[in-house]
Amino acid sequence: MSDINWMKLEEGAHYNALIDLGDEFTTFDPKYSNNKYFSLAHEAYVLLKIDLSAMGGHVARNDAKASIKLYNEYIKDKDQSKLEQARQARLRAPTKIPPFRRFNGVYEK
Repeated sequence: MSDINWMKLEEGAHYNALIDLGDEFTTFDPKYSNNKYFSLAHEAYVLLKIDLSAMGGHVARNDAKASIKLYNEYIKDKDQSKLEQARQARLRAPTKIPPFRRFNGVYEK
């Protein structure tokens, strides 16, 4: 949403509807009895085998491509069983710590 605000895009004028991949891929974690939200980098890495952090840091073009691939593969056809399998795969996969966090200890969320 912050990118949409930053670019001053308006619903109805610049796009028809907003689909938040973070919300679409929210996964209930029975171990902790809460919902888990994962980063785009984690979703791309686990589900598409694309390592966004290895592509030269944060590159908006690569983020956009990964977002579109995730949408086309898991959201577009509204196949709930495929989406649920993706959610569970992300929940089981270890979270990869971005290199900048490993070396600096903090990063911008």
